[in-house]
Amino acid sequence: MLTKTFTCERCGNCCLHGAFSEVGEEDVVLWTDSGRTDILEWVHFRPIGDGDYAYEVWVDPKTKQEVEQCPWLEKLSDAGAYMCQIHDLKPSICRHFPASRKHAEEIGCLGLEGTGTEEKHG
Repeated sequence: MLTKTFTCERCGNCCLHGAFSEVGEEDVVLWTDSGRTDILEWVHFRPIGDGDYAYEVWVDPKTKQEVEQCPWLEKLSDAGAYMCQIHDLKPSICRHFPASRKHAEEIGCLGLEGTGTEEKHG
C-alpha cells in the first residue's frame, strides 16, 4: 500500500548526492529517437562483449572524464532551487526517483512525506 507522497521541492539533492554512473539502453534509444545528440555526447559507449554496451554517464565530451554532478542540473536564482534541463528526457533512474524511502533519506530529499518502504515514484 502506498503510504507516502512525493512532491519535488527542487532541492537538487537527487542530482547532487544521488550519483549513478550508467543508464540503460532504453535511455540511449530515447535520446537517439529524440535527436538529442547534445545528451548523447555525455554518454560513453563501452563494449562489454557480444555486441552489447554499457552506457556510462556523465562523461565530459571534451576531457573524457566522468563529471562530479549531472551536467543537466541548473541552479535557479531563487533560494537555492534547482531544475533539470532535460526533465522530459531524463534517464529512467531519475524518472523513478526515489527508489525507496531509505534512498530518499540517505541523500536528503526534501520532497518525501509519509511513511513506508520500497515505494516507487513514476
